[in-house]
Amino acid sequence: MKQVVVLNENAQTFVQNSNVHSMPMTKIEIDVEALERDLRAKVRGEVRFFDEGSRALYTTDASNYRQVPIGVVIPKDTNDVVAAVAACRQYAVPPLARGGGTSLAGQCCNVAVVLDMPKYMNNIIELDQEQRRARVRPGFILDHLRNAAEKYHLTFGPDPATHNHCTLGVMIGNNSCGVHALTITLMSCCRRMALMSLELWSAASPLVWSSWKQQRDWCRVRRYAPLLCLAMLISTAVAIKFPCCCSITR
Repeated sequence: MKQVVVLNENAQTFVQNSNVHSMPMTKIEIDVEALERDLRAKVRGEVRFFDEGSRALYTTDASNYRQVPIGVVIPKDTNDVVAAVAACRQYAVPPLARGGGTSLAGQCCNVAVVLDMPKYMNNIIELDQEQRRARVRPGFILDHLRNAAEKYHLTFGPDPATHNHCTLGVMIGNNSCGVHALTITLMSCCRRMALMSLELWSAASPLVWSSWKQQRDWCRVRRYAPLLCLAMLISTAVAIKFPCCCSITR
């Protein structure tokens, strides 16, 4: 059964007496039942598409935004995530990773297939005391990493207010660091970063492992060219329409 899904449901809203205009609503036709069948066949974790109660749980985060997802996938491992993203790519459906739901600007709410990471992908893979680094799953909670590192008198610098339930994967996506991190480390500041490397996958390309040493080479890789073009396309609009917060006087 094919369903018409509206992406960017709130795109028709606008601010009066301003030059801020949003993109028009986009309607796409999706074979939701076929997508669900493929996901159930390929994903070991949980797939929830027609359970309205489950979908309702993922309509919001810590913001005031409300978006009903197309469906929810709760992956058990990396292979599940790769399979889910591949299925989304096949059906032209946006995937959306979700952690603890602590986002304040609606980052984890959308008309998409939500990948709920914390239930199963919530462990630490490696904690190297000598190198002072750790490898974790994206659903691992920040305070759990701190508690593990505290045994070696180490800690993790980024310090959001939601440290007891925010997850590291979404912290990286949102560059969440908190005010105290200014004296220690930031998530993705080039010289004082706490992030060393990422295992990445996207709706447009296969799995790739990348360290920050490879970051400069990304722009030279053909498969990332569309992402670079998108950034260049919207950068002017962001610069013009985003409010300037740098010249506040007290």
